[in-house]
Amino acid sequence: MPDGTGVARERRVLTPRVERLERVECVDRQDTFGDRIPNRVFESGQMLRLAPEARHRVCVPDQDDQLEGLLALWLGRLDPHSFPLKAWRRLLNRTLVTAGARLTEYRDPAGLVELRRAIADRLGPTRGIKIEPEQVIMVAGCQEGLNLTARLLLREGDTVAIENPAYQGAAYLYESYHTRLVPVRVDDCGLSVDDLPKEGAALLYITPSHQYPMGYTLTLERRLRLLDWAWRTGTYVVEDDYDSDFRYRDSPVAALMGLDSHDCVIYIGTFSKSLGPGLRLGYLVVPRHLAGPARAVKTLLDNGRPWLEQAVLSSFIATGGYTNHLRRIRQSYAERREHLMECLRRHFGETKVSGAECGMHIAWHLPQDLPRAPVLQTMAAERDVGIYTLRSGAVCDFGGCAYSERTILLGFSSLNERQIRRGVEGIAAAVDASHCCGGNV
Repeated sequence: MPDGTGVARERRVLTPRVERLERVECVDRQDTFGDRIPNRVFESGQMLRLAPEARHRVCVPDQDDQLEGLLALWLGRLDPHSFPLKAWRRLLNRTLVTAGARLTEYRDPAGLVELRRAIADRLGPTRGIKIEPEQVIMVAGCQEGLNLTARLLLREGDTVAIENPAYQGAAYLYESYHTRLVPVRVDDCGLSVDDLPKEGAALLYITPSHQYPMGYTLTLERRLRLLDWAWRTGTYVVEDDYDSDFRYRDSPVAALMGLDSHDCVIYIGTFSKSLGPGLRLGYLVVPRHLAGPARAVKTLLDNGRPWLEQAVLSSFIATGGYTNHLRRIRQSYAERREHLMECLRRHFGETKVSGAECGMHIAWHLPQDLPRAPVLQTMAAERDVGIYTLRSGAVCDFGGCAYSERTILLGFSSLNERQIRRGVEGIAAAVDASHCCGGNV
């Protein structure tokens, strides 16, 4: 890697001052990735205005509403019976008994220090990330983590590189900040590093462990090349590691942040996929030089997460309950995934899928003798089965990509084997009926 002096272009890091909420002051550093930063002051409102054409896009995607009433192969949904209710109730009652004044006092906006320490300790052996608790900021899931990093790093007109196809929530969020999105194609080795903008960007958003939606894992060789590109061009990398807890084959590749030696990666993790989105608990891990600014931005956003849920989760991790819970549901999800694959092979022969090594859904690449994805979705719905195309699955494909027309997304984590079997049988019956009628659009 080249030396940092004069190599990368200047990058602006916006650092809100808690004592002067109406202004945002940039910091100037000389010793880390954040060094290429001019001393300038910008009005905070410059970051916060929403683009008029984007305002309608920041609402919760409505694709789930379209599948209500159907036997749906939901994306990203947990089995409601998987929540560790007995253990959680026991820890909750114990925490309430000893709460004292902690329920009636303002706490650290960055989050409960015991929980942040537990997360830092866990990320070392599981993701190869060696950090201090001060680098962890508790957030309400991945979406708030994305919003916090956007407020911290972006200005109107900045360039944001993003996967194509990409998670819709990230694309719409960055668009709302008046940034210029540069889609970067994805292949079976993950994001194409050769297609990254040569001049760099303010930020790159990526899901390297289980690319959303296609499920590809970014190879180690590409991870190293991507980090080299980020360092040379002065680009921050936002690593969304939304479901890496569920890996079923081989050992997990080290997180980008674990490989980063120049403090250019920001890591986002969540408990929404392992415990449930109802808890609204996730976390942001930032380089050391951004820990203070990130904490200040978090203060401006909401002054921190509720204490009670954080305290219970901290105890759940400390007592080993979380590790046992993960082991149990990982095994359950692996069995459901394998059953889904068997059902697809039984009804459609040798099936091409991606993303089966990890996560809670697979991407089914439709063979040429099956209808296009939107047509198949409609046909399945007529059989009371709900499936997802890219565009109905919280995906932004920037007007169309190589996977848009012939990819179906199938979730398996919220269904039992009987429901999975019925769902695939319904799809097969719809296809058979179409072939009998001579249809294949």
